[in-house]
Amino acid sequence: MKSTEECHRQLFQAEKQADWGTYIRLYQEAIRSTPFTNLDEWFALRINLARIYLPLGARKAVDGAPIDFRKAIEICRKILRKISISKDSEKWAATHFFLGGIYGMKNRKANTSNARKVINAGKVIQHFSDALRIYTRRNYPYDWAIIKAGLGKAFIELGSRKDLLLAKRHYSDILQVFTQKKYPEDWRDTIQVLTKLDKLIQLSRFDDRRRSKQ
Repeated sequence: MKSTEECHRQLFQAEKQADWGTYIRLYQEAIRSTPFTNLDEWFALRINLARIYLPLGARKAVDGAPIDFRKAIEICRKILRKISISKDSEKWAATHFFLGGIYGMKNRKANTSNARKVINAGKVIQHFSDALRIYTRRNYPYDWAIIKAGLGKAFIELGSRKDLLLAKRHYSDILQVFTQKKYPEDWRDTIQVLTKLDKLIQLSRFDDRRRSKQ
């Protein structure tokens, strides 16, 4: 069995060379040799492997990295089959947070159909809502705000007037954390979204009136 130091050295070398096949194989070997009793390492290895399949940071498809949402989602689902909110609440919530983000990324793909976007938005709402059971404003204020923003974006993607009003509620809540003084850029971005939402809600009200007259 390889030492932890040797594994990290090989992983670093494979990433440096963009040898993603070797990189994934090394992670899979480490996963197989790490028992569930070593929960922190067990969890970190799986989440890091899932990250490899996502277009995060500088890692894009053009760099040769394997973009595969399905594999990333399956890894997270396997994690959730082993851990629970009662025993591993932070890791459970972090996995739901991560899954919500994955489905949000899927909706940013250029070739995603409108029907698929609705399904993905529903998954975002499901997983982010679960994450908020642990990521409360009191205990995790910044993460709470980021998740609320993700929920707001998902409701905007659903697009009905009811959904837009729910989106506005989530973005309005964010301002409890994203204050102008403490997080000026996040505050500005949130205000801009709320301004756009007010316009969308006004348009939806006009559309509802027009339909009622037909």
